[in-house]
Amino acid sequence: MESETTGLSSDIETYFRTYFHHLGTFAWDKAKEFSEKEKQDFLPNPFQIALTSLAHQEKLYYSLAFLEQKSWFGRRDSHRIAYLGLEASLRNIQQKENRDSDQQHQQDSASTTMSAICVQLADFCSIRLSCIALYGQILKTLPSGSLDEICSEINKIIEVSMKLSSELINPLQESLHDELNAVLSLLQSSQAISSWEYVNAVHNIQDVASTIAKWKPILAKNQGSSLTFRSGFFGFGEKSSSNPTSALCNWMEKFFNFLISKFTFYFYENLSNTTSSEEMKSALSKLSFDFVSKSLNLVKKYDAKNISLVMDTRDLFIGPTHGFTFTDPTDNPSLINPVQDFTALLSLPQSSSGDTFLFKSVLWTRMDELQPDKLLCNLSEDKKSTFFLTQIENKIYLVVTFNGQRSEKDAHLLSYFNEALQNLKLKRIASLLKPGSK
Repeated sequence: MESETTGLSSDIETYFRTYFHHLGTFAWDKAKEFSEKEKQDFLPNPFQIALTSLAHQEKLYYSLAFLEQKSWFGRRDSHRIAYLGLEASLRNIQQKENRDSDQQHQQDSASTTMSAICVQLADFCSIRLSCIALYGQILKTLPSGSLDEICSEINKIIEVSMKLSSELINPLQESLHDELNAVLSLLQSSQAISSWEYVNAVHNIQDVASTIAKWKPILAKNQGSSLTFRSGFFGFGEKSSSNPTSALCNWMEKFFNFLISKFTFYFYENLSNTTSSEEMKSALSKLSFDFVSKSLNLVKKYDAKNISLVMDTRDLFIGPTHGFTFTDPTDNPSLINPVQDFTALLSLPQSSSGDTFLFKSVLWTRMDELQPDKLLCNLSEDKKSTFFLTQIENKIYLVVTFNGQRSEKDAHLLSYFNEALQNLKLKRIASLLKPGSK
């Protein structure tokens, strides 16, 4: 009996649909067991071995095992070599099937289908090799914050993956697209937050949230793990599966949590203007790292006068505006005062802004000295205020103002800056990509 949709016999179609459903829903052990036990006369043994191997390699891929540091006698590229071998094997099987069909001057539906799937899976293995190289590149590049090249590479991989057109492998293609689009959205959201682009940041964060919301219940079901999931923009907590086979999903969720925390800090004034104080307090309590409360605690307990995020708007036509970055077309981009080259994105407590002119002047005069991870201390001329400044983005700075004189060796101050920098920098997210990181 033939399927009305594919023209294949029901046995052939059922076999492939079952296998690729397991593979596309992260049930790698089930896919491996199915390919080992459900032997089919219409499939040559090398092809069934290839299907078993693919299920095993996919399980290793999602565990991010290929990023582990190996000892001097171990092969760090063993996973890449396995996909290379699998790709070559699938292409050889397809070529043999074509030769056999040419000799017999005919090709049945099973042979035709298998040949087509061999081509598609060989292309998929090639894409996986690009993905393995991609995560290695992310691991090296993410700490520097330069993401344009990585985003461009992901778009190229997505474009190639669109050529996987067989309906039977659709679940596998769908999970691949979900993965690539989610990673791309994570990186683009990070770029948008660092550039203080509210709308782009929200759009990309929501895209990632949709993928995590889709993946986690499937992983919980098929991996037998206990996953905690909370829906909503601020709904994701730190709890996640300890199952190593879901390491990629865990990393994506931690990256997402990082972005939500950073987004809330950078756009706190915007969010406060559109949300009640109780809702904002509830949202802050769900963050993996609450920068706002940490900052306010420094102000309250250690007599800090003001904590500000300041953006260098030089070379920008129009500086950022409070709200949702919808700029006023009547604004004049010509800045005649050097201090106007800096815009305060956030001021905590929100009522404090008296020293804005002073610390902007300090930023202007000491700009050449500011570097990532370097803390500068500056005492005002009248010795009534001490400013501590550090660079956290290419054009964004964190400024803490104290009344009177304060030492740059103050333990509470150093603890705040170290903790803030550690949790604001992409270096932290890069380190979490390594298997076993917490």
